[in-house]
Amino acid sequence: MNFNKAIFIGIILSFIINQNLQAQKNNADELLKMIKENYERIKDYEANAEIKVNLDFIKVPEMNAKVFYKSPDKFKLDSKDFAMLPKQAINFTPANIGGENFTAVFIKNENMNGKDLNVIKVIPNEDSEILASTLWIDSNAKTLNKIESITQKGSLKVNLNYDSKINYPLPVLVSIEMDFPEFRVNSERQKNQAKGNSADKDSGKITIKYSDYKINKGIDDKIFEKKK
Repeated sequence: MNFNKAIFIGIILSFIINQNLQAQKNNADELLKMIKENYERIKDYEANAEIKVNLDFIKVPEMNAKVFYKSPDKFKLDSKDFAMLPKQAINFTPANIGGENFTAVFIKNENMNGKDLNVIKVIPNEDSEILASTLWIDSNAKTLNKIESITQKGSLKVNLNYDSKINYPLPVLVSIEMDFPEFRVNSERQKNQAKGNSADKDSGKITIKYSDYKINKGIDDKIFEKKK
């Protein structure tokens, strides 16, 4: 085999390999499987959370809280004030997307903040709290960087930022834009109405900064028991 022919074959093989890799990246089911498998490495965690809330329907001061998670679906935010917030706004993980039976469709590739992301749509095939989600996936880091979801109670837009020093897909900063027209906090709404300040809709933004993660150290189930 002469030198030129070897180069030509090498170029063809490289092209085929690159095409196969791109096809894998454009496969929505494979992308979602990759994300879930990466998240499943997390058996439990606890972290400190600094939370800023700017919502039309409730006034909450900036606060500190403690967050606990245990696989597959145990979650607790240790703060009595946040018992009034929709669960979807705080406990939003890949395990919640689509349920067990869903259709995932690749939409496009998109550059966001200098990163090449894969965009897919996930639609459950059965009754689910989440009706449809659009996901922006970093296939290199195996993380979700952005989520837009329509739920039975409203909509969520979630942006997630990560620290490369944390070897798990746990964000250090989460920004959540939410709109829940059917969600009501009666006492606060009555106060607003009495003052003539009733909001037009139940929407706003929540920003959560996480720190001091303790991952896979073991968490007692008693942590998640409701207080009587």
